[in-house]
Amino acid sequence: MVFGINLMFKVTHNKYGYFQNSNRMVASWATQATTRLYARGGGNLLQNNVSSFGQNLKISIANKNAESILRSKLMPYGIGMAVRLVHLRDTVIFDESKNQLALYDSISSLVFLLLEFLQKDTDEWRQCFASISSMRDFKLPKEISFAFLRPIADINSNLFPECKDIDKVFYLHSLSDIFCPEGLYKEEIASSSTSYETNQLEKEFEDRKEHVKAVRMVIRQKMSSISRIDIHDFLGNHVLQRAILTSSDALYCSKFLQMLIEFTDLDRIEIYDILFSFMRGLLFSITQDEGNDLGLFLFDSWSIISGWRFSGETSIIDESKYQKWHSELACSCVFALLSSEELICRVALKVLIRIVSVFPTNGHTGEAILKNIEPIQKEDGNNKALANSYYGQLLKARNDGVWKEGNLKSIEERVKEEKAKQEERLEKLRQQDEALAKEVANYDRQFGENDRDRTSRRDGRDRRLNVVEARAKFVPPDEKLSTKKTDDLDDRWQRRDPTGDKHSFTPPVLSGEDSTRNKRPRGSSSERGYRDRERRSFR
Repeated sequence: MVFGINLMFKVTHNKYGYFQNSNRMVASWATQATTRLYARGGGNLLQNNVSSFGQNLKISIANKNAESILRSKLMPYGIGMAVRLVHLRDTVIFDESKNQLALYDSISSLVFLLLEFLQKDTDEWRQCFASISSMRDFKLPKEISFAFLRPIADINSNLFPECKDIDKVFYLHSLSDIFCPEGLYKEEIASSSTSYETNQLEKEFEDRKEHVKAVRMVIRQKMSSISRIDIHDFLGNHVLQRAILTSSDALYCSKFLQMLIEFTDLDRIEIYDILFSFMRGLLFSITQDEGNDLGLFLFDSWSIISGWRFSGETSIIDESKYQKWHSELACSCVFALLSSEELICRVALKVLIRIVSVFPTNGHTGEAILKNIEPIQKEDGNNKALANSYYGQLLKARNDGVWKEGNLKSIEERVKEEKAKQEERLEKLRQQDEALAKEVANYDRQFGENDRDRTSRRDGRDRRLNVVEARAKFVPPDEKLSTKKTDDLDDRWQRRDPTGDKHSFTPPVLSGEDSTRNKRPRGSSSERGYRDRERRSFR
């Protein structure tokens, strides 16, 4: 099974086809900052620019042809492969020694990657369902079944699983239908390098705004006709189940709840009371990739809640309610950090890293989280690197003013405290230097200075040569070497020897040699084509 999954990854990431572009895009979403993941609500051009860190990805005509060929080959088997993968995912048995849950996450990623690729051709995808009467026969979870049918919502309604009206509204839309990342579009337009790219981004931006406006109007009309919503069932069995599928689903669920509060008369206090009551059980029952998506959902939700609490105008929510939600989320994360299971602790760290820029806002809670992170940093487990990363990010968030409540020290006092600690460290270093100097002085008095000084010799000669001065300097020979005796080479070699040290190197004297010996003809005198060459000795 593992071999088959890896093979499918290689096929769908074919460097000659669609995934020359999408492979970089999909693989890079995990490395994006939390705020950059909102690009998932934009068009293809924005997603490509954000996921490629500003590089404009261009696909050649050959790659586009290969994309269509690969899609046409996979399309007849697409539904069967995706359904089979979902069934395989549900049969994975947890075995930490074999890292089976990593396989679970890989299968989940592959399912949605395959669906995203095949659904680019909507007409062909619709034809695949021509012979299918109902999705109930596949026995898929409801959130997965609607992922198959979302791009073809106008198809025969008999295919849809049985659900309530609010559930159908919730499942048949995606993030790009209800949200347009205006801030990211403006950033990319301002940083675009060519006028063509700027025009394309502006056109896509306008199209996305019009699309979102139209879809939100349709959703408002549908919600106005819904008489009653069981919010407890809706949050537990639908919203949170979809929020842990992908990053775009996580952001969609948060935006949908905000839209639900805006378009209906539901009480926002009741919605978030129920939502945060589910957190503790959810953290103990998901994988690390699902925890990453849950953290993204909480990041967007808590950004809105924190805005309600600390807005310049009158607070929309009561302080006691805010503190209650804050405590519930913090306690859920701390209990997960204290778990003996590495996976549960890792899930909590993934969630906390995602929300570190907005949570916690209370100083007491922040100090408690820091205290419970330190034991994980001292361990040699797999979570040590994540703990160190979160610890540093949490300290930075504290210094940036994210902690707005609690019995906090002011920034000036914290700076003074850090300065005092630095001075204390310098004082310790100075004391160590003084102690070392005293030890050296005592040694000199006891044994004498000559025994300590290894650089000076007892004969008074300094053997620490200056490399530049001691380097041999070559003096080229005189042009008429044949007429000069070679009985002494002092004129050709200069060597530093200030003390006349017997260990200094002096070239051997070539005495008794006549210059005529250096002239050796090649061959006999009768052979022509040769010329006499002087054999010169160089060192």
